[in-house]
Amino acid sequence: MGIYVYNGDNQKAIDHADWVIRSTQNTSLVKDKAALQREGIIGPLITLYYSQYGSKYNLFREETHRAKRDGMVGWPRMAAFLFMMFVVEQGLNALLKGRGPDDDDARSQGKFIVEGAVSNFAAMFPPFGAAINSGMVFGGRSYRASPAFGVFESMARTTARAYRELGKAWDGEWDKVDIWRDLESTGETAGYLFGVPTRQLFDWTRAFIRWSDDEPDFSYGEIVWPKKR
Repeated sequence: MGIYVYNGDNQKAIDHADWVIRSTQNTSLVKDKAALQREGIIGPLITLYYSQYGSKYNLFREETHRAKRDGMVGWPRMAAFLFMMFVVEQGLNALLKGRGPDDDDARSQGKFIVEGAVSNFAAMFPPFGAAINSGMVFGGRSYRASPAFGVFESMARTTARAYRELGKAWDGEWDKVDIWRDLESTGETAGYLFGVPTRQLFDWTRAFIRWSDDEPDFSYGEIVWPKKR
């Protein structure tokens, strides 16, 4: 595209291509991270996996400046950008994950689209996005301030589960002890502590067992997105 924009100027076309990559892709290099991701302790802690949204924010700001510069002519382009970036992307993401509105009626579908678009947009602004996605605006959402807290949550869940399971065993209720879930819980904590993707391994194992048992509701999509339990 750059070769046509710059009338055959090869060097300008290369620079344009480099700019497109830098503007839209994440390199995880310190020089490419937002200041909030680099400075202090709290900033990096609450912006883990934020690079995607940082890139979105850069594109959003660029489109905003272009719309202001071009006047009324630029607003249709801005509207199209917002629609594609936050509505269409969220819809495609939901389809890929096999998620959708609870009901088939237009109201439920509209609510699903609006909530997804607003959450997607808000995620560009960590504090505001955290409030939106915590359930303060849209109820029923699971929320974690930062993935860094996952290890502490997992340890607490595993400890509580072990206490309950030992109580069942002590009372002789061995039939109520769920060994598989116990292994999953313990494995998840071990994965956090030792940097091993145990959760994914358990999900693949569960999907394989469901496939080998020829369960009627099995889907090959579970290999990527595990079935909710």
